Amino acid sequence: MARATRPAADGGVPGGRRAGHVFDSGQARSAVALLVLAWLPIVAWHEHVAFRATSASCAWPELEGSTSASPDARVVVIADPQVTDFTSYRSFAPKGSWTLAAIERVSDAYQHRAFRLAVLPKRPEHVLFLGDLLDGGWLTADDETFDATARRFERIFRWPSRRDALGDAPTEKKKKYLSVHGNHDVGYASRAESFPEIRARHESRFGVSNYLEVVG
Repeated sequence: MARATRPAADGGVPGGRRAGHVFDSGQARSAVALLVLAWLPIVAWHEHVAFRATSASCAWPELEGSTSASPDARVVVIADPQVTDFTSYRSFAPKGSWTLAAIERVSDAYQHRAFRLAVLPKRPEHVLFLGDLLDGGWLTADDETFDATARRFERIFRWPSRRDALGDAPTEKKKKYLSVHGNHDVGYASRAESFPEIRARHESRFGVSNYLEVVG
């Protein structure tokens, strides 16, 4: 006479594992390893190789009429770097937050890497910034905060005052840095007229608003 038995509490799967809920730690480790192996070359390309490849693909043009007495002028133009600050992402990165510190760190490193690997190898004679050097320069009433952000800009792009402070070799040919002002730096016309001290502060750091520069 057959004896009735109760179904196994583990669903009848050998080893005590429930059917449909099998976790293989070996497969999980293999998946993570494959993910890392696929991720590393992507990071290496976008963080290092892409900048060098872009720089290598560009060449200075040969202009007609240039001679050794009047050589071509090599001018690099950088538009709207807009160094991040507390005005950039107010909703989730307010002033003094760890999220803002992380964003500033990552964005500074990215721009510095791009400048160092893609721009500097071309050995430009002039570097021209087309405005909006800082993201919230015109919104920053605190001079100490403005100074800290300006120093970050100098460090990222090796602005001459910063480079001199670092003690570059005296024989190195200095690049000339030029800039024009943007609305993120001093505000639009009405703002600049209403708050001339904002414009004066920016000019004292990065040069005058209106000037004529002859190159080449």
